Formats: sequence, C-alpha cells, structure tokens
Amino acid sequence: METQKSSPQTSSFSLKRAFRRFEDIKAEFMKIEWTEEGQVATYAKIVVLATFMSGMVLYLADLVIQRTLYGFQAILRLIFG
Repeated sequence: METQKSSPQTSSFSLKRAFRRFEDIKAEFMKIEWTEEGQVATYAKIVVLATFMSGMVLYLADLVIQRTLYGFQAILRLIFG
C-alpha cells in the first residue's frame, strides 16, 4: 500500500486556516478589558473578607443549633429518664 502524501496546496490551506485562527484569537484578546492591579487587590480583599464572614456565620449557626439540640436532649432525659 502506498501512503498518500499531502499536496502542498492542502498543507498551505491548513496553514492559512491556522494563521487566521491565531489572528482571531489575538483580536478577541484585544477586546478584553483587563482590571487594574489596584482593583484586583481590592477584589481579593473583598473575597477573603466575605469568605471569612460566611465561615463565621456558619460557625455561629452551628453553635446555636448544637446548644439547642443539647438542651432538647437534657429536657428529654429529664422527662423520659
């Protein structure tokens, strides 16, 4: 069996397509509005603070639920022994 070699016309066509694709990608990257360094630092602080606050709220809710269940357990032990 003979292996078919790609013709120069086919390889240049795919090369042109690849080059055009990279130009399209470059054009899309030029449309992106990148944030400034100061904004990134501010957003990072907000995310860290929001994560910490959410964790604290969940921790406090867990404590309240835990204490409530311990209270119910104590009441049930008094009633049922």
